[in-house]
Amino acid sequence: MDETAENLWLNEQQLAAWLQMQGIDTSGWGEGNAKTVADLWLELTQGDCVLEHDPVRRQVTVVRVFFWQDGRLLLEIEQRLENGRSRHRYRPPSEKLKPGESPFMAARRCLQEELGLSENQFHLDIASHRRYETAAISPSYPNLLTRYTFHDIEASSDYLPKDAPFWRNNAAHAVGDPVIAHQWDWRLMEKA
Repeated sequence: MDETAENLWLNEQQLAAWLQMQGIDTSGWGEGNAKTVADLWLELTQGDCVLEHDPVRRQVTVVRVFFWQDGRLLLEIEQRLENGRSRHRYRPPSEKLKPGESPFMAARRCLQEELGLSENQFHLDIASHRRYETAAISPSYPNLLTRYTFHDIEASSDYLPKDAPFWRNNAAHAVGDPVIAHQWDWRLMEKA
């Protein structure tokens, strides 16, 4: 079994040194859509991901929520960050699972934090739940292989704007999330 690397460092600086020793080039982190070593440290300390060291890779479990309307899918178009940067996304509402959290609990948290919906303003289709795994280099952390476990769930709501892009403040921003606001829009997509 692969060992996790959390016991190898105690702070962000030790994490950065460990990544460098493992041959992970972080020089481009914090540029464009890439996050920083500080962001990775925050993810680790909040339980949003795990680092494995044999091989070196980040392990993340993500729930994605799919709202469909007339052949259009609700996508996050842009994030405004507290440091003044913006990140372009083109992803459905998504959230990393925290330790002990089910995909449905994470989906509810996502919709409340990112879309400002209360529990009675959306419906999650439990029968639509699909799980799969994949590995790729993360756009958030270039050069760092990430193993993703995705939980996809369809949802519906009568409380979302339907005809134009819209912004929502991030309710989780005050608890260490660097995202201040999310821009959403409905885009034509084919349902898989």
